[in-house]
Amino acid sequence: MFNGRIDLELKSFLHIGKDKEDNYAMATNGDGKHILPASSIAGSVRSYLETINPEGTIKMFGIQDGNQERYGRVYIYDAEIKLSDNGFEKRMGVEINEKKGTAENRKLYSGYYIAAGAKASIMMQAFCDDKDDFTDMFKDIIAGINSGQITFGAKKTNGAGRFEATGYAKILDLKNSEDLERYLKGLNAIEFVAKDKVDDINGYNHAFDEYRLLAEIPNDLLVKDGERHDGVDNANMRHGETGDYFIPGSSIKGMIRAYGCRLLRYYDHTLDQVEKKDLVMINNIFGDASGDAHTAGHVFCEDVIIEHPLRTVYNRIKIDRVLGGTITNAKMTEEVLSTKHGQTIEIVIRIIHRGMEENMIQIANAIVFLALRNLGAGFIPIGSGNNVGYGRLQGTTLKINETEYTYQYKDNHVELHVDNETMRQCLEKLKDVSHGTQE
Repeated sequence: MFNGRIDLELKSFLHIGKDKEDNYAMATNGDGKHILPASSIAGSVRSYLETINPEGTIKMFGIQDGNQERYGRVYIYDAEIKLSDNGFEKRMGVEINEKKGTAENRKLYSGYYIAAGAKASIMMQAFCDDKDDFTDMFKDIIAGINSGQITFGAKKTNGAGRFEATGYAKILDLKNSEDLERYLKGLNAIEFVAKDKVDDINGYNHAFDEYRLLAEIPNDLLVKDGERHDGVDNANMRHGETGDYFIPGSSIKGMIRAYGCRLLRYYDHTLDQVEKKDLVMINNIFGDASGDAHTAGHVFCEDVIIEHPLRTVYNRIKIDRVLGGTITNAKMTEEVLSTKHGQTIEIVIRIIHRGMEENMIQIANAIVFLALRNLGAGFIPIGSGNNVGYGRLQGTTLKINETEYTYQYKDNHVELHVDNETMRQCLEKLKDVSHGTQE
């Protein structure tokens, strides 16, 4: 028997539902303490490991599909969550118009989540013949967590459930008398490996593509928080405890999804014939929450933190859309944000290959690349007030995996030279599928 432990720190936010009818209830143990349930941990871990070593995963976790049955050899325990000083945070969500890619007016929702900084420890045991089998799996799990490919809980593709391994306990071989003695003395007797050694565990599997867009907010941005304020009618979203301004990952994902729909329909003008096909493709890539059985999708978007922005209050007058004149006593004040002195925000998108066919991976890459290219060029807005010019960004660099490309603005002409054969193939695949030349 082998025993291992991975210590984690929450880097985003977390919600693990306890009751489908109650959006605020979170999973707890018998003592009322919040937990990552063992079933949730095992499900996320196994789903990831199956993309690396399917046969090895069956050997360690077992299988039961009617044709074959094998008991698992790995046991994972509930992980108690130790809350940070911030405890919980209330987060506002914005519903995105799938056709326009912008925020729907007055369609906000709220929820309570475990705040960043919370800590947990994953404990697991394995009964197997070879210590290397467990060691390799153990390191793969750490690499998957740190790369963002293993996340936990709900709303994962919107940036939730992202942890970082801060250390791990040395794997114990309980056939060894010294290891057995340490095990019997308790966790504190187990030799601990610090974070700098955790960082050395990488390269085991990078079955994902990562995009990082650095951009300035040259004018104004407004992502409404839905709250009432003494000074202004509308203000930008802020984290409840830290007070940081942010753009929710759900807003970024919604914008990219809507842009993907427009791309697919652009290539085939017979909209009635292709709408269902396009929707299936989009749902496969971005997920589907329209029915009872939700699918998560493969595009993961993190929250975008806006550090030390310039805040400006604008006074606006509402216009009667029928008569075209101003509405009496309908003045509106809004606090908008911009960056200053070359400061940038960073938008991080990951496309997780797990469970995707190769052609779908290429289409997802083409959509994300084109969306971020045009977002950085200011052609696509983020947030509210896009009809009055809010939410336009100015990109500086776009990094695709390990290669960084620079935006150039000359005489109002945007250039982004991407000498990338892989991306060219992805763009060709998008056009081919939209024209129906590929299944």
